[in-house]
Amino acid sequence: MKQVVRVVVAVLLLASLNLSSAMAQYAYRPSDENPFQLENLSLQTTTPITLTRGQKLTDVGRTLLFSSAAFALMGVAHDAYIGFMGHDGSSPIEYDYGGGLPIATIAGFEAAVFAGVVSVPFLIAGKAISKNEGSEPLVFDGDYRGFKTIIETGFGAPYVINIDAVHGYYLTNNLFLGAGAGFDCWDSQVVYFDGMKPSFNLYGNARIALGNKRISPYFSGSFGYNFSYRESYTGLEFGVRVRQLKRNNSPLWVGIKGKYASFDPIGFALNCSWSF
Repeated sequence: MKQVVRVVVAVLLLASLNLSSAMAQYAYRPSDENPFQLENLSLQTTTPITLTRGQKLTDVGRTLLFSSAAFALMGVAHDAYIGFMGHDGSSPIEYDYGGGLPIATIAGFEAAVFAGVVSVPFLIAGKAISKNEGSEPLVFDGDYRGFKTIIETGFGAPYVINIDAVHGYYLTNNLFLGAGAGFDCWDSQVVYFDGMKPSFNLYGNARIALGNKRISPYFSGSFGYNFSYRESYTGLEFGVRVRQLKRNNSPLWVGIKGKYASFDPIGFALNCSWSF
């Protein structure tokens, strides 16, 4: 009987210690005492931080700069994909290298140069203003891992509108793996191509962002099946991730996407996505 009493007393003591330590966080503290101040700044961030002028200009410059890289990468990736896959010239959209020149690569680099040049004044002004006036610390949620959904819509050609939904898991703050479905359609009064049809795709998706800055480049690849053409489906996407300044931030993604049925290009689009 004594042994039973001793065990019960020990259990009660352990339970009381755990309870007191758990309730300690609710104890009254003077306003100038904050034990969490140096441990996790994100716990204090309950409202979005207002960006300074310098940060805003820098964000615009970084967005333009990374967008220019996206244009160039899309052009190179498109021509490399077609060349590597041995395109036979029988796609719904007649593919032409323009007398032997990789026209997608050339167009991508021309757009990249333009966007890159435009970004320079914003980057210079943003850095100068931040140096003179200072800037606020940008605090993000420390851990974004877990199951998330990405809703994506875009406008392109020959499909006027595309809508995609992808559900998956963030293995890290920057690496996402999931599966999704997409639908492409167009208004025949706006654009029409012989042989084109509304397109429905099911696919697996991988998405990775480079860096933890507010504005970071990202790459996305999809592979699956196109039910309209009854062929394999491939999606290549490059763009910019924009992180919001609040806890549990839901990044915005803006990118350029190329879509392929088997080895043939079936469309390009400017996409905007939101993950939540």
